[in-house]
Amino acid sequence: MEYFDSNRYFSLTGNTWAYKHDILPSAQHRLSSSIAEPTGSAVDKIKAVETVWYKFNTLGGEMGFPEDVTEMGLMAQDLMAVEPSLVREMDWLGPDAAGEGQGGFYMIDYNALNVLVLDALNELNARAEAAKVQLGITPAETYPARATTTTLAPHASNFALSVTPTSGPEGSESVWTLTCDNAVEGLVVGFKIGGTCDIDDISCDEPRVYLTHVTDDDLLDEDKDYATDYDSDLEGRMFGIFWFDAAAAAAGSLSITLKYNVDNLAEGDETIIMTMKPRDNKGGPGPGNSVTATAVITS
Repeated sequence: MEYFDSNRYFSLTGNTWAYKHDILPSAQHRLSSSIAEPTGSAVDKIKAVETVWYKFNTLGGEMGFPEDVTEMGLMAQDLMAVEPSLVREMDWLGPDAAGEGQGGFYMIDYNALNVLVLDALNELNARAEAAKVQLGITPAETYPARATTTTLAPHASNFALSVTPTSGPEGSESVWTLTCDNAVEGLVVGFKIGGTCDIDDISCDEPRVYLTHVTDDDLLDEDKDYATDYDSDLEGRMFGIFWFDAAAAAAGSLSITLKYNVDNLAEGDETIIMTMKPRDNKGGPGPGNSVTATAVITS
């Protein structure tokens, strides 16, 4: 979720920052589709490219690359000819950056190239094992075959939220309990608090709960214009997390206690509406905004 600064994002836990350059391509079943084995010989692809020493020319210097430093690497066009998926176009420079009709400039994804090298090592190992068998060298080393399918544990589901008691005076407490199926240790589920209560009306001493209050002053700049795209209806003016430890995961439920603070003001009845957020940090869909509970602080 984009928040405050276009260069940084909340993590899925809802309480830590992640920057764009910290988020690298992550091949995992929860984030991937169309998963397929690579085609062709990785060894032949590695053999088809040549490592070179080079320096950037004047044009490279104008683009910000150091002209006086000798580098070692591959030529992008050479690698593109054998494995185009490992080469990226510098699309921010435009399609005609190299000249009208000449196309753009290219760079090598060296992180992905490492994977090709690993695949080549596996292929060479398989060739060596086959040669041992042909030469009668025993015993041949064996390695686990690649998994054809992966079975993942089911995500947490069937979330329900309850509060006891549903009303109470200032100075009392309420216990909010989140239950779900398939909970795992480390499951984090965010919540927001709305209603007519404010930050002075409730508090929580439990370390796993982070109650934060966002005021209009936090959202305005010095000209009293909204400086962020923060949506208080979506995020709430107070929010926190349910963090499941091993015991809570085994029980399938977790409870937190909110205190109703005494302020000695005649405010009338005030509502506390807790609504669960739609994601959790274990990759599941989360409870969604339909999971909610309401309590009342009586005057």
